[in-house]
Amino acid sequence: MSDQLKLTAVEVRSQPWRLLHQPTTKEFSSQVLYDATRAYAEAASDLRAASESLQATGGQQSEEMVEQLTRAVAKYKAAEQALMDKLIANDKK
Repeated sequence: MSDQLKLTAVEVRSQPWRLLHQPTTKEFSSQVLYDATRAYAEAASDLRAASESLQATGGQQSEEMVEQLTRAVAKYKAAEQALMDKLIANDKK
């Protein structure tokens, strides 16, 4: 949740007019694609961090690490599918 709040703060600082501007359909479509891409990048980063953490232990797997990696993989797959869905929907327009 704190990561999401940080991302929101960064976006508001970089584009404060977005708070007062009603996006057009094209802008909204682009924003949805951007959000899906960002979620995918975040999930890939989480997956990379989890796998690096596991490698750093020298292969000694704890339940917590396996659980973290499993969650990261699930988040990655969901974000990947969402991004692909958005790309396909955007391509059909």
